Amino acid sequence: MSTLVLDDANAIAYRWTPPEPGRPSAVFYNPLTGDFGMWEAAIAPALRDAGIGTLAWNYRGQKESPIGADVRITAEQVTADAIRLLAEVEPPLPIHVGHSIGGYFAIRAREAGAAAVGLVLINTLRADGPRLAWLNDALVACARVGGLPLLRDLYAPLLFGEAWQRANRGNFLKGEGYAALAEDATDLRLLQAGSTADWSIAWETVDLPVTVLTGREDRVFLDTLVVEGILARLPQATAVLVETAGHMLPVETPEPVIDACLAIADQVARRP
Repeated sequence: MSTLVLDDANAIAYRWTPPEPGRPSAVFYNPLTGDFGMWEAAIAPALRDAGIGTLAWNYRGQKESPIGADVRITAEQVTADAIRLLAEVEPPLPIHVGHSIGGYFAIRAREAGAAAVGLVLINTLRADGPRLAWLNDALVACARVGGLPLLRDLYAPLLFGEAWQRANRGNFLKGEGYAALAEDATDLRLLQAGSTADWSIAWETVDLPVTVLTGREDRVFLDTLVVEGILARLPQATAVLVETAGHMLPVETPEPVIDACLAIADQVARRP
């Protein structure tokens, strides 16, 4: 693992493996909770085996990426960090792969000038409105009361598909570990950043191959009408519906994510 040091209190932890000559690179964007271990479990190794480079990183405030107490975590700040890291590493022919709000950061990074040959958006598509605002505020309120353990216990059956639930139910609802988070807790600061995203994206301008992966069993963020409306506005969209998974596709069913990255890589290879 490498570290991009920003100053005495701030740094970005990342893992970079260059591609084989002429092959693209996958740049991964996490959700606001968790870390890049989600990608390294299955997806990144499979892509490296295919000669694709991988750049996985943790936002400031996530594991091994320290953040100063005076830094407000916002969508704009995370996007700016992405630009800084990309300028440092310079991954060739980047395919930006974002899960949940991570896809938003990928889109905004490209808008800010980051090179891109394709996008893979995993349960990302959403629109501003009262429902999304309520969800963002409820996640923060839940973490304030019982931290991430309570949030996981309440939301896991809504975020994960039933197959994953059956296999992992025993790891939840242990009846212990709930504790209120202080207002300056890093986990709370990360969750609060969700409400700072501006989803009024000019989707018509995202004129490059985009694969949109959707888990049908996502009971929290999936709004079918919103997804269909945005897909119609994307000039080069491929839609993949995963019937037996929910919001956490990289964990539940990594294979469709791997296939989407490989498909875009093949498109890049065929270009003159």
